[in-house]
Amino acid sequence: MRRFVPVLAAAIFTACEGPVIPPESIGDIYDFRLVTTPPEVLRWPSGTRVRVYAEDAAGARAGQLSGSLATGVVVWNRHALYGEYELVPVASVNDADVLLRWSDEPSPVDMSECPPVVSIAVTTFCRADADRTRLKVFPLLAGGGGGVRFVITILGTQSGSGETVERLVIHELGHALGIGRHSPHPQDLMAEGVPTRATLSQRDISTVQVLYHTRPHITP
Repeated sequence: MRRFVPVLAAAIFTACEGPVIPPESIGDIYDFRLVTTPPEVLRWPSGTRVRVYAEDAAGARAGQLSGSLATGVVVWNRHALYGEYELVPVASVNDADVLLRWSDEPSPVDMSECPPVVSIAVTTFCRADADRTRLKVFPLLAGGGGGVRFVITILGTQSGSGETVERLVIHELGHALGIGRHSPHPQDLMAEGVPTRATLSQRDISTVQVLYHTRPHITP
């Protein structure tokens, strides 16, 4: 099994500002850094409540995204060892850090600078121009402030399978937390393509825990 040793060492020995991961709980992990040159770590500041808004549609899709989000919140939050992050559903895009939407429904935010390229599902973000260590806010089309920095887009044709939508949403929430690439192991939730599971593997758990005990280069 491959271990990402440099990041693991950093997580154990340099995270001095808070509790560290118990060594016995750390298993195999995969590389979570963004595919940049050099690779960079993106994550929310420790202790952040990450607010997620699901832009539900009418008809047969009603409640699909919000229901999948509710499940995903539980799946990810239970593995934050010391409250390093907390996903929280919100009722308005005005209050959101992350937007969850269908690809074929109107977006409540302006994505013209960073349009999503959707195959099945995608998480989109843009680096800020002035401060490259921060992310841009996607402006609200209705005007006002807003704080959306990640947009999760699910391909509309996937709505025929509620189970598939749920797995895709949970997977993309992992990217919105900062897992910047896919696991090379098909049995992990964060593997590329439609996930084969709706829960985190032990590798997924270890990876997100080490991520949140690694110093970030970029914070939303």
